[in-house]
Amino acid sequence: MKFNKIFLAALAAGMMASCSNDQEPVQNPAGPEATGDGYLAVTIKLPSQAGTRAANDNFDDGTANEYEVKNAALLLFTGNNGEAESAAQFKAAYRLDLPGSVGDVDNDNITTSYLTAVQVEKYVSDNLYGLVLVNYDGVVTTPANGLEIDGTSFTGTFGELVNKTSANAFYKTDANGANTFFMTNAPLSVAEGGTLASVAPAAADIRTLVNLKNSLYNTAEDAKKNPAGSIYVERAVAKATLSLSKSLVNAEIGGEELEIESVEWRLDNTEPTSYIVRNMGNAEWMGYQNTNKGFRFAGNAKMGTTSIQPAEPLYRTYWCVDPTYAQAEPALTTDVTSDNGFVAAGNTPLYCHENTFSVANQNHQNTTRALLKVKFKGGKFWIVNGREDELYKTEKDACSYSVAFIINDDKVKAAVKSGLEPNTSLSIDENNYDQYIDIVFTRNNQTGQLEVTSVSFKNDKFFQAPAWTVADSDALCNLVNTYYNISEFEDGVCYYDLRFMHFASSEDSDDLAPWNISATSTPTTAEAYPNADGKAENNWLGRYGMVRNNWYDVNVSAFRKLGKPALPALDVTKDKDPDDKKTSEEWIAFKINILSWAKRTQNVEF
Repeated sequence: MKFNKIFLAALAAGMMASCSNDQEPVQNPAGPEATGDGYLAVTIKLPSQAGTRAANDNFDDGTANEYEVKNAALLLFTGNNGEAESAAQFKAAYRLDLPGSVGDVDNDNITTSYLTAVQVEKYVSDNLYGLVLVNYDGVVTTPANGLEIDGTSFTGTFGELVNKTSANAFYKTDANGANTFFMTNAPLSVAEGGTLASVAPAAADIRTLVNLKNSLYNTAEDAKKNPAGSIYVERAVAKATLSLSKSLVNAEIGGEELEIESVEWRLDNTEPTSYIVRNMGNAEWMGYQNTNKGFRFAGNAKMGTTSIQPAEPLYRTYWCVDPTYAQAEPALTTDVTSDNGFVAAGNTPLYCHENTFSVANQNHQNTTRALLKVKFKGGKFWIVNGREDELYKTEKDACSYSVAFIINDDKVKAAVKSGLEPNTSLSIDENNYDQYIDIVFTRNNQTGQLEVTSVSFKNDKFFQAPAWTVADSDALCNLVNTYYNISEFEDGVCYYDLRFMHFASSEDSDDLAPWNISATSTPTTAEAYPNADGKAENNWLGRYGMVRNNWYDVNVSAFRKLGKPALPALDVTKDKDPDDKKTSEEWIAFKINILSWAKRTQNVEF
């Protein structure tokens, strides 16, 4: 993930401690009519994204519209010494005028920088804290230097703000296809993580607000000359892309090569709401580390190290809680009833709210997934009972096993015999059965299965339809459909799904939460992630999930098995299969890498 960096440049030197008594602070500015008591200079520095490995601290700039700034606001909070930042009290919001940007040519986590000054009120308190909102129109409003969320004025603490959720889109797409992204302060750690840390980072090490104490100047010019610190911001959504290996033109299915015509994809099972500011919860996981791995929830690359921002001992954090974090059955947004919303594989990114969960809830119904729609050349085809070594090109051939079963059924034979005229005989086979027996096959569009839905008899000059009831038909249909599962791939299309990994990777060297537990073919989550030693969270928290400002890049390198003939169903109340399971049918292998955003690349073979 790449963090946007906002430098509160010249939040100038001192809260004017030497001010005379006639300059009493105004603690509750009434609105835009207030004149202000000093200037804060703000430098907004926008982020890059993370690189191409699953490891943390891997960065990439992304596209220009992903770090564009159209508006920004500075929110000020006051707090007392010894209090947690969550207790800081909101005071006012100030809209920032943005001049032209300065580009950053270094290969780090900064892309561009803005410098502006804003006149603010002076507050009596031990500490003055800043929170920056970027591209916030449509998420919150700032009337009269206040803050409104969903039309309600906010007057609480930072802790209360962190727990505010929104169903509003955190990114917008204009008529030209360009996106703008809502951004807020990134929670950073004052203790490093990774493999270099000698002491485990802890929840107490996390800082989201930036302390601006002693940062007011009499003029905007003086403020701009005296930068006081930096505010690093991050995009409030996760980014996902899906690409194909250049060599991927055919799929090897059952010893036969199928030419790929197109690959499309979309996101599914996404969070409908998100916290406005990244919510770290109690962050007890900051010190977790899997065996022989570093502390994965904090990086070890210092923020800055650039021509426009020197290094400072602050480190990125790589997890959070979402609004449904502790829910076993969250109401996520899923759609397997329509074939809409697919985009071509390639460079087109898709965005969504972050989605995280505890290890106990690390299962299918909780995890955001990508749905892939793959179309093979040659049109419709069928397989029977999952056997991919024989692809049928006609419905008649695919249905021949079911037909043979029906015409050789004892009850059917008895019915045929009862319908014959005396002293006559009739031989029914696969070539002539349709003269006497009507077998109806109907495609179940939810499963893609071609099912026998009706068996009835026809009248003939010497054959009278026997006594055959609907119940007889239903019983036979159920029986034959039990024995023969016919998958019909309409237009040569099949579907795959994969779940987004966060820390995990198929390469042990990059996997920060490796999983190698043997389990049954259909394990429960508790069996897949055993907690007998109380270390399930320590070992595997964050293997799956999506966190804001992370870029999850999926690269498909091969299709070696067919997907589903219809969109893979997801029972959001019952699909408790763990995200990891070892089976003889394991047919998807992948790796997640991290880019700046941070970028996490996931290589996949189907």
